[in-house]
Amino acid sequence: MKETSQDLAVRGYYQRVVDMLDLDRLGERLPGAPSHGFFARHGKRIRQTLLWGALLLAGLATILFAGDYAVLRYRVAAGTQAFGKVTVRPYYAVRLKSGKTEFLFQDTREETCVSSLFPHLSRMPCWYLHRHPDRRTEI
Repeated sequence: MKETSQDLAVRGYYQRVVDMLDLDRLGERLPGAPSHGFFARHGKRIRQTLLWGALLLAGLATILFAGDYAVLRYRVAAGTQAFGKVTVRPYYAVRLKSGKTEFLFQDTREETCVSSLFPHLSRMPCWYLHRHPDRRTEI
């Protein structure tokens, strides 16, 4: 069986496709027109900058939380003012079958809070309780 020039051309086309796929798997650049878009030129640098920024922000938040906890533990050990008390107004929000909500208000009570930026030791920060004295419980 003799191969015609058309068979050779078709086989050559598929061979070029296979060669390009192999180049792509190896991480080499495929032949073709270069991309001129902004993100095509700077996309990798932008992704790296955003990643480093996110890691830096997470690291700073972790350091701030750990420092806040260390200051609270020091206040507890030193016997200084680590805890406070805030008067809160608890109430229940009961959903009725009609779709309406009934509110059952309770007596006010004192709640212990921590003098810190973040919640620690299963207590809310005092600054948050001063701004949100109503304690809603959904039923």
